[in-house]
Amino acid sequence: MINYQKARIFNKKIKQNLILLFALIIFTQFIKAVGVDSLKQKLSRLPVQEQFELINDLSFDDVVGNCQKIIPILLQYETLVKEHKKPVYLARIYLNLSLANYYLGSYDENLKYGLKSLALYDSLDNKMMVGTMYGELGYQMKQRNLLKAAEYMLRGISILERLNLPGPLAKIYDNYGVLKEMGNQLDSANFYYRKALSIKKELKDSVGIPYSLNNVCMIFMLKQNYDSALFYLNKSTAIRQFNNDNVGLSENYGYYGQIYSSIGNYDKAIESLNKSLDLAKKLNFTSLEKSVYSDLAEIYERMNDYRSALFYQKLHKQLADSLINVETNKAIANLQVQFETSEKEKALLQKTSQLRQQRIIKTSILISSLILLLSVVVFFWNKILLIRRNEKIKVQNALIEGEQTERNRLALELHDSVANDLNGVILLLRNTENIGEAYRGNSINRSIEKLNETHQQVRKLSHTLMPRSLKEKGLMNAINDLANDFRSINFNIDIQILGLEERLTPFIEFNIFCIIQESLNNIVKHSQATNVFIECNRIDQTLFVTIEDNGVGFDTNSIGKTSGIGMQNLMNRVKMMEGTINMNSTLGQGTNIEIQIPLN
Repeated sequence: MINYQKARIFNKKIKQNLILLFALIIFTQFIKAVGVDSLKQKLSRLPVQEQFELINDLSFDDVVGNCQKIIPILLQYETLVKEHKKPVYLARIYLNLSLANYYLGSYDENLKYGLKSLALYDSLDNKMMVGTMYGELGYQMKQRNLLKAAEYMLRGISILERLNLPGPLAKIYDNYGVLKEMGNQLDSANFYYRKALSIKKELKDSVGIPYSLNNVCMIFMLKQNYDSALFYLNKSTAIRQFNNDNVGLSENYGYYGQIYSSIGNYDKAIESLNKSLDLAKKLNFTSLEKSVYSDLAEIYERMNDYRSALFYQKLHKQLADSLINVETNKAIANLQVQFETSEKEKALLQKTSQLRQQRIIKTSILISSLILLLSVVVFFWNKILLIRRNEKIKVQNALIEGEQTERNRLALELHDSVANDLNGVILLLRNTENIGEAYRGNSINRSIEKLNETHQQVRKLSHTLMPRSLKEKGLMNAINDLANDFRSINFNIDIQILGLEERLTPFIEFNIFCIIQESLNNIVKHSQATNVFIECNRIDQTLFVTIEDNGVGFDTNSIGKTSGIGMQNLMNRVKMMEGTINMNSTLGQGTNIEIQIPLN
């Protein structure tokens, strides 16, 4: 039963992603229907070199939104670029031909042009594009040959990781996670989705972050952990609402429908699917509308409301039939293509030399400006280094002051607790000389009990200062032990730790442990939280730490003013490790702390 449930959810995800992609293409075609004709007119007025540059700069939307119209134009310029011996432009033309054929379903042509593009970029020693093309080809062949797709994508990942290019890496990590998910390797898929998410957060990619959040959400859905799935889907939805991303929101509401349907909450599932349906109608996403009708029919059938199930099934069939007719007519209409005449090309070639001279003058001015700018940058960079050095000294002093305060607290606790208990034991033992034999044994037993209590207090203080598990077994075990200690306080702690099989430096391990310990203490004292999520992942040479809770939140402007020394010490520890920290908290909606520590 569990395998069937996972398969059903995964198939729905593939279907919904394909529908969303198809809807985007149809929507783009409506918007850009005149775009190809406009492109032709613009090309006809430009010199040949500028025509090449314009073809080279075609966007993803230009290609996939007009696949059938753009292919003849690309083939025309393939011949022209070969005549002028411009391999850089030819590699890009092959890339776009591969992409257009993929979205038309011509997979043999897709692979043929993709390999041509890859070979050209390799001959040009453009390693970034070689890595990118391996990733694209691998992702495009995932449905036909999963093993070959994984082989290509791993080559791309290896190349891009050596180049350390965060943007292309985020995309290829997301796509490789999809391959792992298709192979039912959910933990591996989750690892790559989170690598992509971490990069996008670092780049502040508000468009890409929701896609990675949805991927993590789907992993929890496949594991039937619906609370965690909703947690990540809610974060994705909040970003898309802020960005007014109606296309993405239509996808998210579909995911809500799947989650609520899986847990048997059909009322909420229907409500979410109706939201997705409303957006699909407003955006003219007929194919998405068709999918929602199918989902609603399935839910009503489970509810034994066969009248409603039949109603939505009929709507689904009507749209399916209409889509076939619409797409057939479009395929016929898009076969008509116009080509440019050779006379226009000759006229345009005469203007090329004039433009070349103008570019030489502009380049000279640009070089002079760059030299001046470089001098200014060097001057201000030295200023920045001096400021940073002074800030580091301030942070060190603040941390020393915080540690001194902590020493004073421990000294006071030793004096008021341990020392007083030991003094009581001394008095009990001295009194044994002055009491009768009958009471002497009782007095000694009380002394032993007091010594045991004092021993436990000293062990607790020692564990607070340097837990044994951290020293002997490393950060991963210490965090797990710490979580187990706090779970006894009756709130739930979920932990994800990746990439910490090898030990970090003692300095970083100790400070990260102290940060997590201090954060948990603050949550217990102030947040009233019931759920806490701790994430500690090592990705390449960076350590990413996330601490989230669903408590009452606090005003982040109060840090350093009305808040205690704990939060300030936490920030100082991060600065001492030359890391960055981002605190997000809203009153009534919990707190999120994200930390990045460089390890090189």
